[in-house]
Amino acid sequence: MASISHDRKTGRRTIQFVGLNKTRKSIRLGKVNKRQAESAKLFIENLVACQTTGTSPKGTTVEWLANLPDTIRQRVEHTGLIEPEERLQCPTLGDWLKCYIEGRQDVKAATSTIYGHNGTT
Repeated sequence: MASISHDRKTGRRTIQFVGLNKTRKSIRLGKVNKRQAESAKLFIENLVACQTTGTSPKGTTVEWLANLPDTIRQRVEHTGLIEPEERLQCPTLGDWLKCYIEGRQDVKAATSTIYGHNGTT
């Protein structure tokens, strides 16, 4: 059973529940209205029940998870209700430029040297 707490000063809402290891966990939702918090609470309760019984979440819960903003999804992941999503690592600008310059086979050697003056090599 999950519950919703509401900070009246800031307007932020938090869902609290008891996980498998009998510890209280929280997911901060931020400034959302009561209806949105109630909806999120139902999905969280479904995830807790699925984790307890070892079953898969129903389709609406999976759809809700797919449409969550990254910040909220990471908070749900942090509680252990869902597995972390695999995130692609983006190369830094320096790495990308170095790879680009090395991959340019259509330029003369002097031009390639000038390209190398960008500070990445």
